[in-house]
Amino acid sequence: SWCYSKTSHTLLRSNILRRNLFRCRKCHNRTYRCPLCNDAFARHQSGAACLKCDGIINNWEDEIANFQRTHRVGWCSWCVERSLHQLVQHNVLAPDRFICQDCKMETIVCFKCRSAMSRAGSPWELDASCSHCQGEVAGWELMYERKGRVFSNWSAGDVRQQLERVSEFKRKAYRAGVIRPFLFLVSMDPRARNACALMLGWTLVTRKFFGDPHEEAWEVLCHPSRGILVLSGCCDWYVLLAMVQR
Repeated sequence: SWCYSKTSHTLLRSNILRRNLFRCRKCHNRTYRCPLCNDAFARHQSGAACLKCDGIINNWEDEIANFQRTHRVGWCSWCVERSLHQLVQHNVLAPDRFICQDCKMETIVCFKCRSAMSRAGSPWELDASCSHCQGEVAGWELMYERKGRVFSNWSAGDVRQQLERVSEFKRKAYRAGVIRPFLFLVSMDPRARNACALMLGWTLVTRKFFGDPHEEAWEVLCHPSRGILVLSGCCDWYVLLAMVQR
């Protein structure tokens, strides 16, 4: 159900109360035997049957039609790329869940425009509209061009300049006891800094301060709901490191 191919599956774990866990030898994704037909393999952790028994595809032979039924192209509210999104979970009452093939974050179809992809996962699904419909970006093409400028204009000289720069957020980092991780984040390539935000469950690209390394670094550390210190429950960097060591 991942790669739509008739191939062998390697047994990874044999279970007594649950279904045995396999890995597809072609795409290397985890699978288990479909509980309805017992002929095909379903996607692991999908909580459903195989794609055919689930009604998503009509047959296994037409790989082109199967690909079209389980993929869609649209602007991603995580990475601001017009990217390919793969269906990973088909739902009846809730929106279908996809994975952006560029940033690997979960997405759902925007319920307003039905063309772009919204960010999936709480709290984003409380307003299941894309960044454009929410007003975060004035236009996808304009935001894409801005992202390209920020990501491409970064050099060793920029790193030194930003590390020496004095700002309100640098002073906040001193007072909060997080100056070392703050400077480390400031020195990062903008792509790497945004990747840190993505791992925390949000994105820098659609924020108004996108392009300011100091404010970006501060938000990654001390975002009021999804910052590193908030999620870890630590008051400063020393306490966080001590907790990790234990």
